[in-house]
Amino acid sequence: ALDPAWITEIARLVPEVLAKRPELPRPAPMTEGWQRQHFFEALAHAVLNARQPLLLLLDDLQWCDNETLEWVHYLLRFAPGAHLLLIGTVRAEETLPGHPLVAFLGAIQREG
Repeated sequence: ALDPAWITEIARLVPEVLAKRPELPRPAPMTEGWQRQHFFEALAHAVLNARQPLLLLLDDLQWCDNETLEWVHYLLRFAPGAHLLLIGTVRAEETLPGHPLVAFLGAIQREG
């Protein structure tokens, strides 16, 4: 089971989780950089909390915003030994040289 602090953070993205846990506080507004890091960590814990290997499919990566790509990068670094298969699809013709996806893929390749 996830720690209540992680559930509170996940409620930023999926507020319905608090309906099952009404005793938990609502997440505070994100005003500090560390809060974003804490949110990323909560999402990573939620994704990697599965008892079985996990397939995460991200379709049309060319439409991902920078924050989503930053979280995926965080996830890959957070638990490199996790039983996680990440598959992404992209339309290369829609990804121009300055696109955040280009930097993301470059960073992934450099880090191995």
